[in-house]
Amino acid sequence: MNWDYVIATSIFGVFGYLIGSISSAIIYSKIFKKEDIRKKGSGNAGATNVLRVYGKKIGAIVFSFDMLKLVVVVLISWIIKKFSGNNTLKHINLQIISFMVVVGHIWPIYFKFKGGKGAACFATYFLVMQWILFLIGLISILIIIWKTKKVSIGSIFTPIIVIIFQLIFLWIPGMHSSWDSPLIYDEFNGPIWLTILIALIIYILVFIKHIPNLKRIIKGNENKLKN
Repeated sequence: MNWDYVIATSIFGVFGYLIGSISSAIIYSKIFKKEDIRKKGSGNAGATNVLRVYGKKIGAIVFSFDMLKLVVVVLISWIIKKFSGNNTLKHINLQIISFMVVVGHIWPIYFKFKGGKGAACFATYFLVMQWILFLIGLISILIIIWKTKKVSIGSIFTPIIVIIFQLIFLWIPGMHSSWDSPLIYDEFNGPIWLTILIALIIYILVFIKHIPNLKRIIKGNENKLKN
């Protein structure tokens, strides 16, 4: 077992989880509205519920923050592993750290382990790992939301589209590495199958969190976005 890999990734995995646990939705609702967003609307501490309860501006800010925290964690980890000069820190695995940010977002330690659904963080995972897949996902979710007026449908089905493209790129010679982020060009990062495996695990978590939405979709009473 490579203990440098285990130690470095564990330390920064905890860092990713702690940063991921910072919920701008809950913080905003408590500081500025003197209430808990988890007791309003759908009860979710995510950008969509914030948008419905507090409006588009605050919803956009919360969504941006949810994406930014994964980017910040990955960039800080990458800078440290590249320039610290410490052999142990060179073994930080960015895929696993990204996963821990998503876990923190869904189950935040600061807020009794009840957070968001992870869709924004999941999208950012592709942004920092394979930007072309992020663009494919962005186009897909915008089309789905435009057609259905339901963010939940986009959040449930867009990752499937992205993962399918991820697998297609894997089997086309040279295609997958052509779109990799410069951040993961590193001998100590995991193989490409690890990137795909973590994407699948994150999607399972996101899907589980959206099961109530899926039930409402089937019943035909899922909330729509207002024009």
